[in-house]
Amino acid sequence: MKSDFLVIGGGIAGVSAAYELARHGSVIVLEQEGTPGYHTTGRSAAISSLNFISPVIQALTVVSRDFLATPPECFGEYPLTSLRQSLWVTQHHQLEAHELMRREAIDRKYKVSELSADEVFQRCPVIRRDRVAKGLLEEDTLDLDVHGILHGYIRGLRARGGTLVLNAEVDSISRDGDLWRVQIKDKEYVSPVLVNAAGAWGDVIAKKAGLNPLRLRPLRRTVFTFEAPAGIAANSWPFVYDTAEEFYFKLENGIVLASAFDEIESVPCDARPEEFDIAVAIDKILTATTLDIRSLKNKWAGLRTFAPDREMIVGEDSSASGFYWVAGHGGIGLMTAPGVAQALASLIVSDELPQSLSALGVTREALSPSRFAQSVTPIAVGVAQ
Repeated sequence: MKSDFLVIGGGIAGVSAAYELARHGSVIVLEQEGTPGYHTTGRSAAISSLNFISPVIQALTVVSRDFLATPPECFGEYPLTSLRQSLWVTQHHQLEAHELMRREAIDRKYKVSELSADEVFQRCPVIRRDRVAKGLLEEDTLDLDVHGILHGYIRGLRARGGTLVLNAEVDSISRDGDLWRVQIKDKEYVSPVLVNAAGAWGDVIAKKAGLNPLRLRPLRRTVFTFEAPAGIAANSWPFVYDTAEEFYFKLENGIVLASAFDEIESVPCDARPEEFDIAVAIDKILTATTLDIRSLKNKWAGLRTFAPDREMIVGEDSSASGFYWVAGHGGIGLMTAPGVAQALASLIVSDELPQSLSALGVTREALSPSRFAQSVTPIAVGVAQ
C-alpha cells in the first residue's frame, strides 16, 4: 500500500503530524496498539504552561495555544482548554530553588508573581502553613481536554482522506531507492516520506530502518488519584507543584491527581505503576499538606521520553533522506502538539519552518536531529532485497 506520507505512531505526535500532512497528500498512520494514544498521550496530566520551559518549547506552546483556542470544526463544539492557575509551593528548605525560579521568571519575562506564605495558604488551604515559606503563581495555565484534542485530530485526518491503522506493529523497515518500505505481518506500506513519531520506541524504529538511534531516554512517571476532602469546590485549587519538584497534585471534580515527579529509567514498554513510587509520593504529600490519603481510586504510569538535551526533535535525519523524526516530547507533547505538527509538515513540504514559529525565534537547527550527529557513528541504511 503506497502513500505520500507514512507515520509510525498513533499518539498525539503522530496523529497531529498526519493531520497537517494530509493537506498535502495521502497519509497512513501505523499504530502498534489497538487504541490510539494508548501510552503517554492517554496518561498525561493534561496541563499547558508557558513558564519554566525553554524558549523553543515556549514558542511551540504559544503557537499550539493559538490553534487550540480556535480549532477547526473537526474538534467539535466544546472548548479544548480551560483556565487554571499553577502554584509552586516553596518549603523552608527550598529557598535556593525558589530564588532560581524567581530569577528565571524575571529574566524571561514570564507571567509569574511571588506569593507570601499566607497567600499560598489562601489559594490552597490544605498546604501545611508551618511548612510553606513562599510561593510562585502562574495565572494562565490551561487544562487540556486530552480526548477532545486527540480524537479531533483523528476525525480531521480521516476527513482529509487519511488512514489510521491499529494493531500495526512494525516488523521491518528497508530503503528501496527513494522509497521507504515498512513490513507489518503480510502487508507492506510504501512511501517516500517516513515519519518516526513512535515516542518511547523512537530509537527502536530508527534501528529497524538501519539508522543510528538518538539515545532517547524513556523515563517512567507514576500517577495516582484519590478523593478530595469533603466540601471542597470542584477545581477550586491551582495545579500545585513543589518548588523542588518533590510532588505535584491537581484537583479535578472531587478527585485529586498526584505524583512524586519521579523519572525512572525504563525500556520502551507498557509502563506499570510501582508501589514504592506511590508510597514515596504519598509520604511527600502528607508531609507538606493536611490531605488524608487512605485509599487510591486509580493508579497508572507512563513513559516521558526525552532527547539527550531534553529539547524537542523535529526534522529530517541527517543520514537518510525522507526519514523524519518527531520525538523527545518529555511529557509536554499535548501542550506543544499543534505547533510541532505544523513545524514538521512545513519542513517536509517546503523545507522551512512556518512563519508563526520563525517570528518567535525558533530555528531549524534548534529542532533538528542533526544536533546529535557528532555523538553517533553513521551506519548503513537497510536496502530492500
